Amino acid sequence: MPKAYAQVATAPVRPFIRTIGALEPSKSGIELAWGRAPGHMISPSVGEARRLEGLHDHQNARRYVAMAAVRQQVLNWLYSVLTSEYKDVNRTYNDVAQTLSHYSSLSPRTDVYTYENGASALLLHISGTLPVNFRGTTYRFPIALWVPHGYPQEAPLVYVTPTEGMLVRPGQHVDPQGKIYHPYLVGWGEFWDVKI
Repeated sequence: MPKAYAQVATAPVRPFIRTIGALEPSKSGIELAWGRAPGHMISPSVGEARRLEGLHDHQNARRYVAMAAVRQQVLNWLYSVLTSEYKDVNRTYNDVAQTLSHYSSLSPRTDVYTYENGASALLLHISGTLPVNFRGTTYRFPIALWVPHGYPQEAPLVYVTPTEGMLVRPGQHVDPQGKIYHPYLVGWGEFWDVKI
């Protein structure tokens, strides 16, 4: 049972981390996502985004469509939060906005994170549930993802956050506090700039 739980609990991590961490925005991708330069964020309407699906650059068209799913107020807030402390604002903004558009059950906020060495920082905190198919059943795993200021060079911190009645059973990739130690996160330095 613990081994099965560990496999199920870490199942959402790999695609989630790839979604949030391995996309490389190009200048044109950022312009499409925002409409103009980062200071002039305009989220496209769904109709306008669909019209752009015929663009030659399908990856940027998909990004543009994805941005339409996230409310403009959230995108504006996200950008304002990132400009204060984050090293790579554009990359972090693009990755987080795409993740929010793919997983509507996730929501961002800022919160204080305390590192293992006792230091604390105000970080972007994304929480909610991820759907995971396991043996023919879809489970919704509650997760918390903390985005460090050095993202994408620094790996996100990912936790399973059990609700009442749920247990975190330590396993190969999950500790008793729910922190996930997936090989993709451990080897983040090798993978963060991989283009998918």
